[in-house]
Amino acid sequence: SRIDQQYNVNITGGGTNYKYYGSLGYDKSRTNVVNALTDRFTMRYNSNWKPLKKFEIGAEIAWSLSNAESKNALGEYTSVLSSPYLMLADENGNHLSIPKKYRLSYVDTARFPGLMDWHFRPLDEITKGDQKSQMNDIHLTGRINYEILPGLEASLSYQWQKSKSERRDIKDQSTFFVRDLINQYVTVNSLGQVIYPIPIGSTYEQNSSTGSSWNFRAQLNFNKQWQVHQVNAIAGFDAREMQNEIIQMPTQYGFDKQTFTFKTLQYGTWNLRPGGSSAVLNPGTYLLAGLLNRFNSYYLN
Repeated sequence: SRIDQQYNVNITGGGTNYKYYGSLGYDKSRTNVVNALTDRFTMRYNSNWKPLKKFEIGAEIAWSLSNAESKNALGEYTSVLSSPYLMLADENGNHLSIPKKYRLSYVDTARFPGLMDWHFRPLDEITKGDQKSQMNDIHLTGRINYEILPGLEASLSYQWQKSKSERRDIKDQSTFFVRDLINQYVTVNSLGQVIYPIPIGSTYEQNSSTGSSWNFRAQLNFNKQWQVHQVNAIAGFDAREMQNEIIQMPTQYGFDKQTFTFKTLQYGTWNLRPGGSSAVLNPGTYLLAGLLNRFNSYYLN
């Protein structure tokens, strides 16, 4: 079952012309997925200063760091159980296999040189994963307000934000996902030697993304009332920029955690098991994508 822990401390104070607020927080959660944890650190501080009667300055900084880690290659049990009555372990605690993709009668009798165990045992999977992700986010804000004349106020504001996320996923060679992939491609050459187009070893995936943005606004506000008349007007200028970048490496195969090395796929067209359909193995694509948007606008109301 899910367990959430939250810790927070904050401070506030100030006087007539100065006020501040600060907070630190830490959250930790054990999710409904076995062997999976998340945590988050947060920090926030803002202040408002009024050095003159008609002049005010404000600033804020907010930061957060989120982490997620899972040793579970299965996910939630409900996502793989086709029936609530399936047994996952016998009376002695031995892990039992259940159907996944193939009939048990097929995997029980499948024979071919080089085949790995093709059974799917959910309880084996809950310790075979290695997934980590992290997100870092920082946000800065500043503003200035000045009363030029009674009813006429000028304001300047600026916001800047930057975020970065990273994700890594290692699937152990003992997971059903990797064993199934290897078994689909394994074959023999004309000399009877076993060939592994998908090399023996774990799979490795990694991707990251970064984003940043800023916004500047200058605005005049006019609010005037006399007798039964009232005038409200605003005029301003707004400038924004948003930039994003994504990096995604192709899946690596034959990964060894001890030496942090990979093996090369045997590229080409191969017949898959079972069924005999064909598939092409290629190096995959290294993805590097970016986006830059800029906006300028004027407004009057």
